[in-house]
Amino acid sequence: MKELSISKNKLREIRYDVIGAFKNDVHKHPQADMRERGIHLLAAVPEIIADCWICLTDYQGELPEYIDEIKLKPHSTYWRDMCEIDIIE
Repeated sequence: MKELSISKNKLREIRYDVIGAFKNDVHKHPQADMRERGIHLLAAVPEIIADCWICLTDYQGELPEYIDEIKLKPHSTYWRDMCEIDIIE
């Protein structure tokens, strides 16, 4: 299992709202949009039922209104189960 540190790797967990992006005239794939904004993805999971992508990034800049930051917790079962990543402090 891969191990990433919140503090050492400067991790952030973000939620990309696909509908929100569309309403803001963003008509490209979420990963392409984030890449063009300089948001480096360490892991990304499409959540089709919620029309969003949940992502791990080390990006420290401002986020557009359709990308929200989620409180990242150590040893998150989400990242362990979805991507075999253990998040440590």
